Amino acid sequence: MTWVPCQRCKLLTQIDQLDSKPKMTPLLRVINAARGQIKMLAYAADHGHDFTVLECRTCYGPGWSSNTA
Repeated sequence: MTWVPCQRCKLLTQIDQLDSKPKMTPLLRVINAARGQIKMLAYAADHGHDFTVLECRTCYGPGWSSNTA
């Protein structure tokens, strides 16, 4: 099993227990503040943002969905 740090809290976590988010841009921050994280994630996915930030369940918040959940 591969262990990597959560990019937010730095806790070593099994890779399959991390989920990815897009790097926050000013527009994504506005969407997140106005409509919430799940809507921001959907917008980012629909508009071709790269999901490259890996976070653990605690740090990720709403919308986390590891493949082993």
